[in-house]
Amino acid sequence: GAGVEVLRPVEDALILHVLEKAMKLHGGGDSGLPGPSVGWVGKMALAARWLSAKVRREEVFWIPTGALEAFRALRAALPRHSMIAADFDALPDVVVAGHGAPLVSTTQHGANIDHATYLVPPGEADIFFPVNFDAISALYQDVSNGARVEHMASRSFIGEHGTPFATRCRDGYDPMLDDFTNTRVFVGEAPNVMNE
Repeated sequence: GAGVEVLRPVEDALILHVLEKAMKLHGGGDSGLPGPSVGWVGKMALAARWLSAKVRREEVFWIPTGALEAFRALRAALPRHSMIAADFDALPDVVVAGHGAPLVSTTQHGANIDHATYLVPPGEADIFFPVNFDAISALYQDVSNGARVEHMASRSFIGEHGTPFATRCRDGYDPMLDDFTNTRVFVGEAPNVMNE
């Protein structure tokens, strides 16, 4: 059956680590509160504060703990790596509550059905998360000890690194440039690769 969501103070080490690193990387002080105008970091810090204080609020924040785990594993297995990854930075018609919330969708008889919760029975729906590329860039740089990292719209990446006209159709339509305008490309390079 479907799961149940329980709110309680933040004690998970991975969540606390993401919040701590994010605040340090973006100007957080000793008070545990972020500096001014820190965007996603400030929102996460506020989320942690209200969860820890057991204050009931209606805001929900989805943070990139899975990305942090993946970056740690990559650094441990391949410390001298370079990487390129692409993903969605925004998803249409998300009905799940929260900042950075996933799209939870099922296809039945050729029609998409979006769910208002991620608490669906296992295997019943696909769950797609939008990627906050600023957040994962900061986490990647921290894990990789100052790695070079950049991200850009897929269209820009293909324009800079692709072969012009290679994917253009006769009518001028180019699926690589005209579709998936809500995607970005992330490029990271470990410091020891850059220095060789």
